[in-house]
Amino acid sequence: MTSLSTHFILCGKRQVYTRALKIYLETQHLAENNFFLCSTLLLLPTTVLCMHCTSITLLNLHGNSLRYREIKNDLGKVTTNWRTRT
Repeated sequence: MTSLSTHFILCGKRQVYTRALKIYLETQHLAENNFFLCSTLLLLPTTVLCMHCTSITLLNLHGNSLRYREIKNDLGKVTTNWRTRT
């Protein structure tokens, strides 16, 4: 999360980092109980995404088999890919 913090502060995107950190903490809590957040809870407004990045990993989860969400910005189009980290 350190790299996210540094990047978003420099780019003035603190809202994104704050939201990502909140999701990270909530996911960590739910993962301990073998639950995951609903996908709608992880959605972020596209207007607050950093335009300097072609790929932003919002969640850098630690542990085994935790899900994280990667948002890719390709010519203004935002797509979501779910992956399982092992």
